Amino acid sequence: MNFIIHIGTFLLLVAFVLLLVASISAPVVKHVAFLTAKSAQHTFRYGAWGWCDTLGTNVCTGRSVGYPLAEQAGAFSGQQIAHSVSSTTRALVMHPIACVLSFIAFVICATADRFGFLGATLFTSLAFIFSFIVMVIDFALFGRAKRNLNKNPGISAQYGSATWLTLVATLCLFFALFFTFFSCCVGRRDNARGHVESGHVTTEKRGLFGNKHHRHVDGAAAPATTVNNDRRFWQR
Repeated sequence: MNFIIHIGTFLLLVAFVLLLVASISAPVVKHVAFLTAKSAQHTFRYGAWGWCDTLGTNVCTGRSVGYPLAEQAGAFSGQQIAHSVSSTTRALVMHPIACVLSFIAFVICATADRFGFLGATLFTSLAFIFSFIVMVIDFALFGRAKRNLNKNPGISAQYGSATWLTLVATLCLFFALFFTFFSCCVGRRDNARGHVESGHVTTEKRGLFGNKHHRHVDGAAAPATTVNNDRRFWQR
């Protein structure tokens, strides 16, 4: 059981780190990008908050939620790119949202007891949903720009590292969701059994994140099965 818990916790940590790196892509960290377009004079790297030219002018745009990707890439390649591409870049803000949700799920898994995996499962589910949606947007948005850029024989465009990091993070969250859900189910089963300690009847009451509160009844004979009087309505 502990081995399974550690797997889920590790996957959440990996997903958090990968999404964090993707979230600080260009122009924050100019060599981390979702799309890289190269020509003889320029190397443009398009990130979550803007773009950088790391070869020619060696400049970066300001950081903003959404940026004119279609206009810049169109001017660079000489190809017409739909203006809807620029407005879609606003959705890239979901990378840091998925990152934060992954971190919360990781903290719960690392610190809570078994029943706390109910909360971890909830946050892992939300992180996976956000990560999956933004991963699809990454491939659709930058894939369209990539195809248009490659129409110019003097330009070579390809997906950057941030795109693949988001893909791997989404897969990690997908598998972590199963591990946290399994841990939650096993924790609820064990909680229903309760504990019998030598000559005492032990009842448990768990908080939101699985923190245990024990109450011992002295002088009570230990029954064959465990008494648990503090179960919530969803544990019955």
